[in-house]
Amino acid sequence: MAGARAGIVRAESSHTILEYEHAHTPVDEKHEMSTIILESTLTCPECGYVKTETMPTDACQWFYECEQCRAVLKPHPGDCCVYCSYGSVPCPPVQEHGKQDGCCG
Repeated sequence: MAGARAGIVRAESSHTILEYEHAHTPVDEKHEMSTIILESTLTCPECGYVKTETMPTDACQWFYECEQCRAVLKPHPGDCCVYCSYGSVPCPPVQEHGKQDGCCG
């Protein structure tokens, strides 16, 4: 983040500038606020093809077809979705609640 001033947060990227008023909400140590990351980079285990995708926030993605070799990726045992198995970032529910609670259980 760049350019924070008196309760205003400004985030810049190559495509978008977001500016919003930062709420000063007290946070206890047990319930820290965290940012959910919605993009994850999937890597195909068959051919190594890499693609960044936006993860769904309202459903699990159990299958993903590689654009290069057409392999159908499925979650590893114990993982709830393809993002948790092959992604650089786990799915939003796992980010928020942890792997024990999963995203679809």
